[in-house]
Amino acid sequence: MTLPLSLHYVASMPPVKMVLPNGPRLTELRDERGWTNPQVARKIRCSRQLVWRVLNGGPTGKDTLGRFAKAFRGEPAEITLSGEVRPRAAMSPRGEALQRAG
Repeated sequence: MTLPLSLHYVASMPPVKMVLPNGPRLTELRDERGWTNPQVARKIRCSRQLVWRVLNGGPTGKDTLGRFAKAFRGEPAEITLSGEVRPRAAMSPRGEALQRAG
């Protein structure tokens, strides 16, 4: 199977280290500051959708969680529920797992 160039690029990227954020604690920190999700997104330079996902406990990259910690002037460990999470395999448009190039 020949992959489109964009999927070759995704398949060749190293896996991102994912962690589970403490959504309730992050929501508490946001509310203490009187910030909205769009304000948080602007402060950490990401999408509102990403902020929503993280505040609801969805897995995110360590670098993203670090940006949240910096914005809230805390440590990543205090806003993380657990250690690393195994990322899902990259999938092709047909739903087939992609093999890592290299």
